[in-house]
Amino acid sequence: MIGVVVIGLVGGMVAMTFASGSRVFGGAGSIFPLFMIGGVAMMMFSGRMGGQQQMSRPKLDAMRAQFMLMLDMLREAANESADSMDANYRWFHPAPTTLAAAVGSSRMWERKPDGKDLNFCVVRVGVGMTRPEVTWGEPQNMPTDIELEPVTGKALQEFGRYQSIVYNLPKMVSLLVEPWYALIGDREQTLGLMRSIICQLTFSHGPDHVQMVVVSSDLEQWDWVKWLPHFGDPRRQDAAGNARMVYSSVREFATEQAELFAGRGSFTPRHASSSAQTPTPHHLIVADVVDPEWEYVISVEGIDGVTFFDLTGSSMWTVVPKRTLRFDEKGVIDALPRDRDTWMVIDDKPWFFALADQLSFAEAEEFAQKLAHWRPAEAYEEIGQRVAHIGARDILSYYGIGDPSAIDFDALWNSRTDAMGKSRLRVPFGNRSDNGELLFLDMKSLDEGGDGPHGVMSGTTGSGKSTLVRTVIESLMLAHPPEELQFVLADLKGGSAVKPFAGVPHVSRIITDLEEDQVLMERFLDALWGEIARRKAVCDNAGVDDAKEYNSVRTRMRARGQDMPALPMLVVVIDEFYEWFRIVPTAVDVLDSIGRQGRAYWIHLMMASQTIESRAEKLMENMGYRLVLKARTAGAAQAAGVPNAVNLPAQAGLGYFRKSLEDVIRFQAEFLWRDYFRGVTLDGEEQPVLVHNIDYVRPQLFTNLFTPLEVSVGGPEVDAEAVFANAQEFDEEIAEEEAEGGVRTPKIGTVIIDQLRRIDFEPYRLWQPPLTQPVAIDDLVNRFLGHPWQKDYGSARNLVFPIGVIDRPFKHDQPAWTVDTSGPGSNVLVLGAGGSGKTTALQTIICSAALTHTPEQVQFYCLGYSGTALTTVAHLPHVGEVAGPTDPYGVRRTVAELLALVRDRKRSFLEHGIASMEVFRRRKFGGELGPVPNDGFGDVYLVIDNYRALVEENEVLIEQVNQIINQGPSFGVHVVVTADRESELRPQVRSGFGSRVELRLAAVEDAKLVRSRFAKDVPVQSGRGMVAVNYVRLDSDPQAGLHTLVARPALANTPANVFESDSVVAPVSRLTSAQAPPVRRLPARFGMEQVRERAVRDTRQGVGVGGIAWAISELDLQPVYLNFAENAHLMITGRRECGRTTVLATIMSEIGRLYAPGGTSAPPTSERSAQVWLIDPRRQLLTMLGSNYMEKFAYNLDGVSAMVGELAALLASREPPPDLSAEELLSRSWWSGPEIFLIIDDIQQLPPSFDSPLQKVVPWVTRAGDVGLHVIATRTFGGWSSAGSDPMLRALHQANAPLLVMDADPDEGFIRGKMKGGPLPRGRGLLMAEDTGVLVQVAETDMRR
Repeated sequence: MIGVVVIGLVGGMVAMTFASGSRVFGGAGSIFPLFMIGGVAMMMFSGRMGGQQQMSRPKLDAMRAQFMLMLDMLREAANESADSMDANYRWFHPAPTTLAAAVGSSRMWERKPDGKDLNFCVVRVGVGMTRPEVTWGEPQNMPTDIELEPVTGKALQEFGRYQSIVYNLPKMVSLLVEPWYALIGDREQTLGLMRSIICQLTFSHGPDHVQMVVVSSDLEQWDWVKWLPHFGDPRRQDAAGNARMVYSSVREFATEQAELFAGRGSFTPRHASSSAQTPTPHHLIVADVVDPEWEYVISVEGIDGVTFFDLTGSSMWTVVPKRTLRFDEKGVIDALPRDRDTWMVIDDKPWFFALADQLSFAEAEEFAQKLAHWRPAEAYEEIGQRVAHIGARDILSYYGIGDPSAIDFDALWNSRTDAMGKSRLRVPFGNRSDNGELLFLDMKSLDEGGDGPHGVMSGTTGSGKSTLVRTVIESLMLAHPPEELQFVLADLKGGSAVKPFAGVPHVSRIITDLEEDQVLMERFLDALWGEIARRKAVCDNAGVDDAKEYNSVRTRMRARGQDMPALPMLVVVIDEFYEWFRIVPTAVDVLDSIGRQGRAYWIHLMMASQTIESRAEKLMENMGYRLVLKARTAGAAQAAGVPNAVNLPAQAGLGYFRKSLEDVIRFQAEFLWRDYFRGVTLDGEEQPVLVHNIDYVRPQLFTNLFTPLEVSVGGPEVDAEAVFANAQEFDEEIAEEEAEGGVRTPKIGTVIIDQLRRIDFEPYRLWQPPLTQPVAIDDLVNRFLGHPWQKDYGSARNLVFPIGVIDRPFKHDQPAWTVDTSGPGSNVLVLGAGGSGKTTALQTIICSAALTHTPEQVQFYCLGYSGTALTTVAHLPHVGEVAGPTDPYGVRRTVAELLALVRDRKRSFLEHGIASMEVFRRRKFGGELGPVPNDGFGDVYLVIDNYRALVEENEVLIEQVNQIINQGPSFGVHVVVTADRESELRPQVRSGFGSRVELRLAAVEDAKLVRSRFAKDVPVQSGRGMVAVNYVRLDSDPQAGLHTLVARPALANTPANVFESDSVVAPVSRLTSAQAPPVRRLPARFGMEQVRERAVRDTRQGVGVGGIAWAISELDLQPVYLNFAENAHLMITGRRECGRTTVLATIMSEIGRLYAPGGTSAPPTSERSAQVWLIDPRRQLLTMLGSNYMEKFAYNLDGVSAMVGELAALLASREPPPDLSAEELLSRSWWSGPEIFLIIDDIQQLPPSFDSPLQKVVPWVTRAGDVGLHVIATRTFGGWSSAGSDPMLRALHQANAPLLVMDADPDEGFIRGKMKGGPLPRGRGLLMAEDTGVLVQVAETDMRR
């Protein structure tokens, strides 16, 4: 039987061999133990079968010994496997007491959330038992009737029992699997384990990957975590840096960290089998306070990306048994097994899990204090004099430079006769470590014998990478003049490596802080693509294939005296490029494509980063040379192509130079940023006494509490005599330092840069500044015109106004953003959300027109409903009016004036033979012969800021505005409006705007210039917008859009934050004395004489000219008539003291002027005559006309009833007989006599409805033309909605009688159509006729008593 069992062990050994990594057997020595144990088993098996095959005792003992030896061999192999497991586990999860010694090593913060690191967010909690990697196969089909040999059988059983478990291995839990864990047990044990967990996680995970929070009622126990950067709140800072995320209550925690829970769903477990990248940072929250408010923070499902550790043992945390770790009195953790299939568990009782890790408060604090010095991606600091001497003058000697402050660059560059040949882009940067020879970097292509056009530099913090970058750049500048070599220097971060080169003529642009704005990254890539396209076009125009051939042709042509555009070498330096890949993963492919296409056009990429990882593998294939300083990790060194870089000593500038297809060379970079001494020593000088000034802030205790920065408290007491004794000497030193630019000891590199800055050369700018600050309006106009705007002022013959700049990174320019208001683009719609800068855009349009056109050419009339900003343009000579909601009369008059201009030009253009506005402009301003209307206007612009507000304010007025929108452009009257949404415009005018200015839109669906998905990219910045791509680019959607920025409507000599336009007024006024015609306004009061004077000159047709003139229209300042050809009646309503009775008096005065007396007492006459039937309860109008006109009057109910009866009889007598012919009906010849005017004042004083005494006359109101009847009635406005109950008013309404609404209450609602009443001054009213209305001012008439 024992032999059968051992056969299973043989299979187990084979499995163990392969599990341990072996792939082949090692020969007979490996096979022999298998044969041997098999042979022993067979012999022992046969010896136990009985019969003549009985084995002797000595032989049995020998076989037992051999069997035991074989088990020992298997046991040793199993132990080796267990040791391997132990080493592997403890490598990734070392004992917490060892962590403090490893702080700062390459092991720190090595976990990655890339989905490939199986130990990310996995933390050790103690040591326990684990299944071995070797699995022992069990024998199959064993005989059951054979007795085991006792000795070997017992040994076999013991072997199987002890080798089935590996002891004392780290036991872990994952933060990505459960939303919380509850630690239950002794307080000190749970605290010790939690300290251990925190220290392990903060050691292996960076603060950018894991952030931690403590909520505890015992803050003293957590004082040590203040040192850990993982507890720093990135959103809040105090005097000690980032505020510590340690809170004393759940309420305080929830208040300060509300954003932590915003937008998060339930907890989503992430198991080791998942290869997806883990979202970071993952949050660990220690719950060390019993507080019922936890229920409002977390549910059973947990919070995605957050793991809680509860130390209180409260019931809400222990509801899920598998999330509970229980301590016993010996520090053993019991837990419910997670995978029941691998354990023989038949109940829910927790089993032994681990012997818990423990860290004391002191041990944890020691670890935290060591870790406090570290932060991710710590910036490199200059190490100055600690750098060893590395041949400090080698580079300068190579270029023949003796004194860096006195370089003859012309001589230097002229001496390099082969600068465009073999020595092109071949520059020294350091020395070989083996023999000290000068080492050169050759950036030419491989086919030219160089090291490749593109390369990378890498080096961890403190390796000297930034200084190496500056050294290579400066060496290249010494080798080539700026017309041959240019740079674009970019840094994803602060730019410490490239900022010193600002102002050097070689530098086209310095771009920093790219990581803060992904749009800047996209602009940068666009600029590079544009430069490739530009260089390709230059080469194509010259008929050559690449930049090398182009420059050869250019050199020959220049020798013949024929110049060609320059095409210099372009070196693009990108520092911290790996951050780019982290933010924009697709940047790897883009930069790789740029590198491949750019090499033919002399575009070279020099990439630098602190680390390089596997994701840059594709880009690295296109990199010719590598300058690799000390690498932080072996992976970074391997990715950079120089594995040994991880073993370099911590010496700045020491690295490896890997050339294409050549061996790796170890080098020491030269530091051009070492001190430059002029031979003057400061030895012996005493430093002034250091004194604390008033900005001294005393030290404060560092705790977990939020500590605001104290206000300066002054410094400690100092010796006043010592201060004054050193004051003069100190001031002299300060003066010397300021004279030297504030640098006590200048650097050689900065001295050379200062020399280069003096060279007069303007490089090609392939990068324009981002659209963060708007350009001033005069700078914009100057850029658009190509000369100062004052030159040839007013000579423009178009209507194109620059309003801002268009950002075209691909074309390397920012041309003027213009609106063309001639032709189809006459009307302008400015769309944008609130705060997008719509009003500023209007100001800019007006100021731009004022700087390019004279007041005779263009005039502006503004209605401001979005604030008072438009009032700052009111004093420009081009502006005739600025009115707003506080001046409703001015608003109405402005619209009326321009509508009248449209109507006048309709007539005058026909009279003068003007076919279009182009003809008008040519005749009036271009010198073309021909008559023009003398209306005093050129092109007129009605500017409406906030169309919707105007609609809500005045429904009648908006109809007039819409008429101007639709009809005005043909006659030189334009409309410029702003709106939040295009849907705010009336449908009939939406197509009337040919020019659009799209700022940041309230709804991207309104975008017409670009696709809506691109319109979302407009940033939240006033004045920013987008336009369609206005150039041909085959690889881009033409509706992808270009970003724009509206100019600042103020002059450049004003502060950048000034957006008022007052500064434009004076310069423009000095150039012109003309003034836009002001809006004519009605006088507040005028008499009948003025109306009659205007009526005499009135030549209009179809408006009742020659009839009763009783008011002046606000629309055209012309008389208003009672046009009996249109309607025979008039209704007047209004509040008290509005002038209703004055209207009647004015009309009666006109009756006396235009009609002969028609009363019964008047003598007969053949002229047109009239008689008045007057109902005047207040008896104010009785003497307005004499008795020859006044047929009847009444002032009380009885008198009214009697008078109306007589009037009804008279009207009945004028009814046409039934047998009249059509001619007789049209000539109204069946009766003769005066026109009858029934004038009723205060009709509301008469009974309404069927009791009305006017009921008898009502039938003739709608047939007034047949009987010569005219009803003119007044009523108070109160209760106008119930006026329909009066039969007379109802009849007048049915007859479509005009209604004059004077001062009224708008709350009464719509009166006629969509027209409402409103507050008006005395004598003014809205004359409503059908669906139109016009404001009129009634002439005043003295009522004779």
